[in-house]
Amino acid sequence: MNFYSSIGKFHESTGKYEISDMVSVIKEDGHDSVYISVMPGLWEEHDSTDEIRKQASAAGLESIDLFLPAEMDKYLNEKSFLLKSENSDPDLKVKIKLLEMVDATIYSYMKGFWKDPSSVNSELTDSVFRAKHLLMSAVVPSFELGVWKMWHNKMKEKLLKIEDNNIAVIVNVESRYWFMDNLHS
Repeated sequence: MNFYSSIGKFHESTGKYEISDMVSVIKEDGHDSVYISVMPGLWEEHDSTDEIRKQASAAGLESIDLFLPAEMDKYLNEKSFLLKSENSDPDLKVKIKLLEMVDATIYSYMKGFWKDPSSVNSELTDSVFRAKHLLMSAVVPSFELGVWKMWHNKMKEKLLKIEDNNIAVIVNVESRYWFMDNLHS
């Protein structure tokens, strides 16, 4: 399996890694279809999958969603429920604000580093997000373990059911390291 990172709104301003560039790399790597599992988040808009699908189709790639829209909505609801609880828990509110600062700093620096497909899909990028999620596991384990990793395990289960191992999968840039560590063959 080959994993390719979607960088959400940063595709628009990152040198040679617009969505069309990401799709071109997938095509150049010999794939004729791509599985898409881009979870909506701070930097990924809910409708970014539509643009990826559109660009894939224009390049002659079949696109297959790993999750149905109802599943994506369920993920968003679980995430929203946790974030809403910050209003009733002052400690959680502080933790979330801290993580927002960390997130903004990471993306600010990474945006300067990302220039092309190889820099986005690099071990350095994976290492940064591996460290970020290790911090998240310590600061907000209820989200990291109960939502983020749970949904990644659901994606993993779906991917393991695919008989062809030579597939392309588009995931969030923050997720690529997880799949490389837990699923890469």
